[in-house]
Amino acid sequence: MVERELILATNSYRQRNGLGSLAWSNRLNTACESLLRVILATDNMGHEADGRTPADRVSATGYSWTLVAENLAMRTGREFMSDTDFAHAILQQWIDSPGHNQNLLVPSATECGVAVGTNQANGKTFAVMIYTATSEAR
Repeated sequence: MVERELILATNSYRQRNGLGSLAWSNRLNTACESLLRVILATDNMGHEADGRTPADRVSATGYSWTLVAENLAMRTGREFMSDTDFAHAILQQWIDSPGHNQNLLVPSATECGVAVGTNQANGKTFAVMIYTATSEAR
């Protein structure tokens, strides 16, 4: 599953940079999936493609946060790559972009959610990943 591989690759990258791993959050996944559905339906990739900010989407799930960061990606050629290779290609795309890399390496981030899907009409695969720090007691 690409989502799982992307979390593993992200955590490996964070660890190589002296940061802690991100835990997967079902509520954050829900926030990612809601934006992904709009992107796939409209072929319009943007942090506010659904009319909401990333923080709005996260709050709508009932998640209590102190930090929200979001990375988006679009790639083609998904059908020619393994899940692991595709996840690493997405991660590398983010690493190579200063703003996206900053989100990957937010020191206070502790949880994440991710959704990946392909628009079958045009072959574009989109990824949405959210990184947060929670204000909830653990």
